[in-house]
Amino acid sequence: MYLYECANAEIYNLRGVVSYQLGYPQEAYEEFDNALKADASNTKARLNIAALYRAFGMDKLAEAELVRVTSTQGLDPRDPALLPGARVSGGATGAGGRR
Repeated sequence: MYLYECANAEIYNLRGVVSYQLGYPQEAYEEFDNALKADASNTKARLNIAALYRAFGMDKLAEAELVRVTSTQGLDPRDPALLPGARVSGGATGAGGRR
């Protein structure tokens, strides 16, 4: 993967966080989706889109995203620490306080 692809994914992820925090969940979804198109292994974007799904009651979609993250990192998708309060986060640790 090229460096600019990773950078683009991070930018899209941060734009998604800002969109969500400003009250634009559809735009947030589109930015998180763009981040995942740029870098399908972007854990922060995947956790953020899972948090977005959870916040809007789409638990099956949220769980599917969590399974994708946890299957590659040896985590338990039922761990409530992955999506505490279903907050969308752009910080260095991503949603759920994990990297």
